[in-house]
Formats: sequence, structure tokens, C-alpha cells
Amino acid sequence: MVQIKQSPTSINQWFFCPRSYYNKYIVGLPTFPNIHTIKGKAVHKVIENMFYNTKYIDPLQYVSKELNRVWNLETVEMSKEQETKEKKDALNILELFAFIHQKRMEGLVHNEKAKDLSHAWNLLKPRFQEKSYEFEDLKGIVDREEEDFDGTVSLIDYKTSNKVFNQLNQEYVRQARLYALMYYRQHDKLPDYVKINFLRFGEVWPIAVTPDMIKLAEIDLKFVQENTTSVEEKDYPMNVTKRCEWCDFKSECFKKEKQEVLKDVIPAVV
Repeated sequence: MVQIKQSPTSINQWFFCPRSYYNKYIVGLPTFPNIHTIKGKAVHKVIENMFYNTKYIDPLQYVSKELNRVWNLETVEMSKEQETKEKKDALNILELFAFIHQKRMEGLVHNEKAKDLSHAWNLLKPRFQEKSYEFEDLKGIVDREEEDFDGTVSLIDYKTSNKVFNQLNQEYVRQARLYALMYYRQHDKLPDYVKINFLRFGEVWPIAVTPDMIKLAEIDLKFVQENTTSVEEKDYPMNVTKRCEWCDFKSECFKKEKQEVLKDVIPAVV
């Protein structure tokens, strides 16, 4: 019997596919970076580092220079042309974020809420970047926490999804309520919002936090805990979908002896 300390990521992974959870968290099979995780990691790091500055900097100039500093393909192999294209995509995301932030600061100055850009910078600076939480049964990192002028607390989750039309799917909503649960446990009060920041399109979708959200998060956590105490593969069924095509554990799940069973379900995988 095992008892894993869960996280919003691990809980979502179990709901997506118990077998992938088993391979990652029970067996400990390695996962490998891909260009999407590389870009997401770089974008998150640049934004995090930007707000460590204690006085105004030009956001557009900063994100370009900082992306060059943190960009690292790790073990991902691609042509120089493809890398240039992917890095430009990351820069496009960051430049939109920087542009919006600059206009927010200019708006505060114009409307006399801040005396200058340095004042506006510190007014808009988040309370925490990458706030970590850890409890006996749950751990996680919130990308950003901010408190408005009236005391409204928001937890921000950055997304670099490239979908043309964004949506609050079940994974995002479940993750949001688990973030809210961690904040509630730490502070003994609810945050006001969890906001999903779709960075690629400059869209921020707020989710108002309610007591029912906390209850649902506790249910999610307990349910996954109860279903992940076994070390037997048979207790973690596969959820075969098109997403199997880019899963790190594709080769493990679709071994030759399993192909006959699965080839009619998802031919592209086998």
C-alpha cells in the first residue's frame, strides 16, 4: 500500500488516465520535455522574474532579453529554423502580456491612481510569484497571487494553450478549486477568485470561489487518494483517447501483446 502526496497536476492526471498516473507516480517512469513544455516553462519563468524587479522597467524590452537568457531546449532536438519559430511563438505570448501590463500601468497614471510608472509598477506587482503550498496530503504551486486595492484576493493560473477559442474545461476547473483549497487551508479563509490567464490571447477568465468549490476539491482529493493506494497495474485502467498519441508512456501502454486489443480503438497509436 502506498500513499502519494497529491497535487493538482497528479489529481488531474488520474482523472485523465489512471494508467498514466500509475506509470508516473507509482512506477516512476521518466517523462521527457517537448517543445510545448519548454515554451511553457520559459514563458512562466520570464513572467516570474519580471516581477522581482522593485522599480519600473519597460516590460516589452525586458521580456525579449529575459527570454534569450532563460531559453533552453534541454534534450529536445530540432532544426535551427524550427527552434527560431518556436522561440518567436514564446516571444509573441510574452510581448502581449508585457503590452497589456504596460497599458495597465499607463492607465493608473492617466487616471491619477498612481503618480508615475514606478508607483504603478509597485501597485500592480503581485503579492507572490510562484507561491508554494504543502500539506500532509496535498501540495502545489500557484503561479501568482495578487490582492486588489479593496482587499480582493485572486489566485492566477497561467495557461499557454494555443486553442483559438478558450474554454474552462474540467481540468482547468478542477485545478482551480484545488488551488482555492490550498489557499483556504493556509489562511482559513476563501480567496475571492481563481483566474485563468490565457496568455496567448490576453484573456483572463475569473472563477468566483464558493464554499461548494472547496467541498468539491476535498471530494476530488479524497477520491484520488482512495484509488491510488495499490501498486498493482490492474488497478489503474487505461483511458484510451487520441491524447495517447503524445503521452510519455505510449510505448509502455501499447506494447505488442496489447496491440490486438487496442488497434480497433485507436489505430493511430498502434
